[in-house]
Amino acid sequence: MYFAFILIIAISHLSYSVESISVILLPFIVLLLIQWVIWKISLNKNNEKHKRELKIITGVGMSLFLCCAVQLGINEYNSKFHRDAWLEEESKRVYIVDDLLEKHKLVGKSKEEVLQLLGNPTETGRFKETNQIIYYLGDERGFIRIDSERLVLYFNDNDKVMKYKIQKD
Repeated sequence: MYFAFILIIAISHLSYSVESISVILLPFIVLLLIQWVIWKISLNKNNEKHKRELKIITGVGMSLFLCCAVQLGINEYNSKFHRDAWLEEESKRVYIVDDLLEKHKLVGKSKEEVLQLLGNPTETGRFKETNQIIYYLGDERGFIRIDSERLVLYFNDNDKVMKYKIQKD
């Protein structure tokens, strides 16, 4: 089960949340409860081999749980906006754009401020309209990555961001 969790975490780029922690913690708690009951039963029989097997199973379960938790932590770190990461890894922008939009209120910023924060636009010809700039974000999020995503910023006549959207093609 944990191998499936590790795969889902990696593909979906999940990070820490109440749901993700609950999903990886619940099977481990159930495993510990089952083993505790078996441990109590085996205490009466004084079976050392059985106790050693339970310790091994607990160790494997703990290792898989920790692998999931570490992967969630790595994804959490990689989903934080850092200007250097934005500029260097265009294909991974899709994971940090949410943090960007949450922490840096783009609406009302001047075109100069946007260019200073995000660098030059990556799209110049495609989807081009006047008073907008487009940043390529990478392949769309999710299991089936058919399209790519772009951050489209719309400017008013004073070159201030009036709205933005994430667009799929």
